[in-house]
Amino acid sequence: MRLTSSFLRYILKIYMTHRRLLLQIRQLRLKQGLTQAELAKRADLSWIYIAKLEGGDRISPSLPALDRIAHALGATLRIQLIP
Repeated sequence: MRLTSSFLRYILKIYMTHRRLLLQIRQLRLKQGLTQAELAKRADLSWIYIAKLEGGDRISPSLPALDRIAHALGATLRIQLIP
């Protein structure tokens, strides 16, 4: 498979969006004074899941997990497809 410039832009767009998501989760968590472990407990997820998500090691979180994290942070999950 040959990597075209449009394909590379698509990968970059996904990565940038993913990076913004991780930063948003971290910022909301810190704003509420929560540790990763406290957020994990509220969202009924493991601490390591939250740590890997915020650290960028988990790049494809499930929508149900993201919804639980959003709910635990008092936020609303909004999905926007990128063309």
